[in-house]
Amino acid sequence: MSFPPLKIQQEIGQTLSYYNDLIENYQKQIKLLEEATQCLYKEGSLTLISQDMKTQGCGCAEESLDLLLLDVMMGA
Repeated sequence: MSFPPLKIQQEIGQTLSYYNDLIENYQKQIKLLEEATQCLYKEGSLTLISQDMKTQGCGCAEESLDLLLLDVMMGA
């Protein structure tokens, strides 16, 4: 079995390495976008819940409600 010259093998390796780096960067970007989407979704949902509870009167002091929602958003 014959192989391409060493220079060609090195060029192939560099090209594959370049594409591997691109894939890793895109995967990191996707993960960050997914995390940002989750945060926006949680924030939006909690804002709607908070507004609903405030308008319907849940019997909670507004400051207590805001602190409770902040704890939920922070994962506490």
